[in-house]
Parts: sequence; C-alpha cells; structure tokens
Amino acid sequence: MRIKSLYAEKYRNINSAEISFSDGVNLLFGKNGAGKTNVLEALYLFAICKSFRTNKETDFIMHGENCAHISIKYLCDYENDSDNLKKMSLSFSRSEKKKMSCEDVPITKISEFIGRFRAVFFTPDHMSLVKGSPDERRRFADMALSQIKPGYIKCLNEYMKILSQRNALLRAAKTGGYFDEALFSVYSEALAGSAALITKQRAYFSEYLEKSASSFYAAISGRDEKLFIHYLSSEKEDPKDTEKTKKRYLSLYNENIQSEIKYGATKYGPHKDDILFFIGRNKNKDAEFAAISKKENEDDVSEKTDAITEFAARTFASQGQQRSAVLSLKLAEGEIIKDLSGEYPVYLFDDVFSELDDERKKQLLSLFSNKQVIITCCNKNDFDGIQIRKKILAENGKYTEI
Repeated sequence: MRIKSLYAEKYRNINSAEISFSDGVNLLFGKNGAGKTNVLEALYLFAICKSFRTNKETDFIMHGENCAHISIKYLCDYENDSDNLKKMSLSFSRSEKKKMSCEDVPITKISEFIGRFRAVFFTPDHMSLVKGSPDERRRFADMALSQIKPGYIKCLNEYMKILSQRNALLRAAKTGGYFDEALFSVYSEALAGSAALITKQRAYFSEYLEKSASSFYAAISGRDEKLFIHYLSSEKEDPKDTEKTKKRYLSLYNENIQSEIKYGATKYGPHKDDILFFIGRNKNKDAEFAAISKKENEDDVSEKTDAITEFAARTFASQGQQRSAVLSLKLAEGEIIKDLSGEYPVYLFDDVFSELDDERKKQLLSLFSNKQVIITCCNKNDFDGIQIRKKILAENGKYTEI
C-alpha cells in the first residue's frame, strides 16, 4: 500500500495544502510547530479514524474556522496503474458529526471506513507501551486489530456499550438504587458473548505478535535476549474457544454479582486485560515469571496481576531496550497486516530517529526496504548519506519539495 497524496484544508495549522509522496523513504522536516506531525496525524486518521493526540474532533479545525477537510489518494500494491488510485475523505465541523466517504460515496459506519487504508504509526510517546498503563497496551492491540479484522471494531464498540449499561446498573445497586435483575442478566449474557470474541482475537494477535516481534528485537538490539509477550486475561484456560470462553465469562459474572455491586463496576472482561512485554533468555525457564504465573487462586488475582506487570516492566533496564522493543512491536504489527491483508501498510515515524547515529539509522531503515515510510525530523542534515526518495520542508502549515 502506498500513499500518493494528502490534501488538507483548514486542518490544524494547514490553511490549504496538497502534499505528494514517493515510494520508499519520505522525509518531512522543519522546525517544531511547523506542521510535520499534523500531516502524520491526518494520514493516520484514515487508518483508524482516531487521533493519537486528542479525543476532540473540533481540535482538527483551524482556529477561527467552522470546518476542516482532509482527503487522500492511495494505491494498493496489487494495482500498479495510477488510474486506479483510491480516494478517501474526512470532513469535520463544529456543529455536525464528521463526514466520511470512500470513492466519493458517503459512509456512515466507522467499521466500514476502517481497514481500507492501513498504516503503522510510531512516536516517542509509544515508549510507554512497555512500562505504561494496561490501557495503552489494549489500545495498541485494538488499533491494529481494527485495521486487519473486519468487524472487530464493531464488536469492540458493542462490548463497550453493553459494559457501560451493565456498569450503570451496578452503580445504581451500590448506592441503594433499583436493581433490575432481569435486565442485568440480559446485559451479562450479551457482554459475555462480545467478551469471548474480543478475547479470542487478542489472544491470537498476541501469539502472532510475539513470533514476529521477537525476531525483529534480536536483529535490532543485537543482544542475547528475547522479547516475550504474555496475554494476561480474565480467561485463563483457552481464550480461543469462544463458546467455552463465553460460558466462563458468564459464570464469572453470575458468581460475583455481590462483589461487583460492592465494587460498582464490572470486574472481569477484556477491558481489564493486559498484553505484557518482557525481556528474558528463555520464557519457560524463567523461574520468577513461572512462579508468579502459577498463582491461580481467586484471592490472588489482584496480587498476581500487579506482580506480573511489575516483573514485565522491570525486565527493561534501559531506554535502548524499550526503544528496540517498541520498534520491534511496530515492525511486527506491519508484518501481521501484510500477512492478513496481502500488502504492507504505510509506516509513519514521528521524530523517532533523532537520537540515533547514521549507522543505526541505516540499519533500521534497511528493515523497511520495499515499504513506504514517512519520517519527520527537525534537521534534514541528520539524514545525509541515507537514501531518501523525497524531502519535504514544512513551514507554518506549508509544504515544499526540496
């Protein structure tokens, strides 16, 4: 997959601009605040329909304006004819919901918009994937799965809607309000079904991710270490069997009603799961991890979760290990997209090469041969001696090919 152009109007600090991109490595450079990250954000919106910087869509609209518009033209790898360029558009308004279209045909469902254009995004903020909150790691998995699994985002949205409704009943019961047992039972049944589907996809994703990421980590780090991934779920047995998983989730819900009323929220399900990354020499022989993982008593759930999470974070001793791990995860994400969709995504890197020397940059960029990459940086001279197909200068929302 290759992005050919981006058009933006009244978007962030971009009044009006059309930017074209080449195959291979594209370098977008300029001072901080010039509009480099705005370009990557706009492109990534077509992949996941969400920003990595804000939850408010009005933030996309230029100050003093009422609406913003962005569109892309891209080419699939199996269609080399430039006449077959595909088009997607997004429009944002301060008074209306966003408008989406593909090939100038309006689309009303996000699940039908996502999965057409695919991209992998990496920013220094992603370093927190390793030692940050479980929510960040769940989001990482969900964003990747939304691009490669049709219907995943629909299932996830349905789960979150039912979860919100079920939690509302639990909160009401906690404060002495009316508790509709029949409705609560309906919500529990529906939640268990959606939870089983999400858990299955995340479990497969975690396995696939480990196989690919561990190889990349060895190549990038040059260390005699392995990157392991552990899916920590409420479902401990076989999360890939949706019928059994649904029954076990339903049992958890039915057996812990009083506990959840006291808690005031749903205690079990994908919204509580985690995908842990840790470094070791041999996962099966790591005594500490094995000892922690053997805790199966219900009373030890919280203690066990905290212990495993702390252990995983502690295995990353340096910033270099974290950077290598996250880059490996992003490369692996791209490989999974390629294997399941038939083509590589577009890779978007926001100021992640600035701390590396020339040899390291060359080594890493060699991993992206035959892929399209868009990199932002402040100084184009940082990439002297490295083959760049196109250099674009960003200045106050304007873009010039150099």
